[in-house]
Amino acid sequence: MSHFSSIKTQIRDLNALQQALSDLQVDWKSGPTPCGATKATAAPLKW
Repeated sequence: MSHFSSIKTQIRDLNALQQALSDLQVDWKSGPTPCGATKATAAPLKW
């Protein structure tokens, strides 16, 4: 049996998040993400 879950996320320290992603060498870019983005529509992380 499968189910779906919804998780609400609130970023409280954007600078810390950006620095952590840079430290992990994650290719990221700043800007809004369209509401309703899903795994299929969101850009994949490059590790």
